[in-house]
Amino acid sequence: MNDELNPAALPDRFDQLVDELSCLYKENKSRSTRLEQAEQELRITKERNEELEKRVKDLEREVGVWRLALEREEAAKEAMVKTTHGLARELTSIREDAPLIVCLIDGDGTVFSQKYLVSGQYGGRQAAQTLHRNLLESIDAEPARTHAVVCATVFCNRRGLRDTLLRAGICSAQQFSDFWVGFTQAVNMFQMVDVGPGKEAADAKLREALRVYTRMPQVMRVFFGGAHDNGYRPPLSALALDGSIDKVVLIQAHHEVAHELRTLNLENVRWDGLFMPHKLVVQTASGSGSGLQDLPSSPSTPRVAPGPPKTDGKPELPPGMRYVDNKMSLGKQKPPPCNFHYLSANCVQGAKCQYAHNFVLTPGQIAALRKMAKTTPCHIANRNQKCPLGDKCCMSHRCPNASDCALTKAGKCKWTGKNMHDPPSQSA
Repeated sequence: MNDELNPAALPDRFDQLVDELSCLYKENKSRSTRLEQAEQELRITKERNEELEKRVKDLEREVGVWRLALEREEAAKEAMVKTTHGLARELTSIREDAPLIVCLIDGDGTVFSQKYLVSGQYGGRQAAQTLHRNLLESIDAEPARTHAVVCATVFCNRRGLRDTLLRAGICSAQQFSDFWVGFTQAVNMFQMVDVGPGKEAADAKLREALRVYTRMPQVMRVFFGGAHDNGYRPPLSALALDGSIDKVVLIQAHHEVAHELRTLNLENVRWDGLFMPHKLVVQTASGSGSGLQDLPSSPSTPRVAPGPPKTDGKPELPPGMRYVDNKMSLGKQKPPPCNFHYLSANCVQGAKCQYAHNFVLTPGQIAALRKMAKTTPCHIANRNQKCPLGDKCCMSHRCPNASDCALTKAGKCKWTGKNMHDPPSQSA
């Protein structure tokens, strides 16, 4: 205590206090500096956190947008998968249903043989049935032969072809007209189309028919009767671009396929006797000839002049053929006409059939036979089996009295198959 009050010790004490104060000042300044640095770091950290929070919110919004887009895509994908499966089932159903065999013929160049033309309606029916049989036999798969639907169209200039055949002495105008009717009526899906004058008319229809039919999935084969004409190379070549040409089969009527078509290496078939094998030569007044169609030269198709009519007005028939006895109904003929031969052109019994295949029927008699056939139940549908002809079957698949049939309760109705007595709306 005495030392502190000692005047001599005051300077030292003062210096000591100054030093302590200086240290405190330095320490305070250092703390202030560290505090400022901490505040600056805190401010930077806060700003960084704010930026991160903003970025997080932006990312959350972006994720939400992508999530919504993903949900939409998944829904669209699911809908597309369902649609694809539905289309696949529909495509499979189409392919497993009755396959379609298409025949397209240039009738101005691929002409039926003279033996058919001179026989009028009977010849037309025979030509159609022979073509139908040949088309089915050209299909390798046996099930397809049973269930296939055959569609044939002959495109030609009717008047021009008729006049050419008449000038060449192949057949008369009436025989050609009757042949046209017989061919068209022979098979449900067979037809002859008059395209009028001009080659381009037939070509345009054949090109479009080729394009449409080859792209249809249910079509197995397209038989093309235009192998004589180099002009069909462009439309056939166009089919090669999408692979559709694999369905095309050339019908070789003449001895050789046109040069330009041979380079396509298409499958071809030849049915001797069905078509004329040579260019038809028409003699002019000067004695020169012009090659227009086919002229039969083989012994199997001799040139036959139109025969004189019989006294009753009916033309002479080929051996073995006969007319209906008008004194009796169709069902009373001995034996009666075969329904399947005349109405469906596919009697599987052939020569063993107990019904007649050698009648020459008029359009009215065909209509009467079709009406009479609908009074008899289909024996396949009657056994509760699926008839391969479906709606095209010439026999009946439903009792005409339907649910009002009084015989079905007594067990005496001829229609015994399932659903054969349902109303039309239910059985359709």
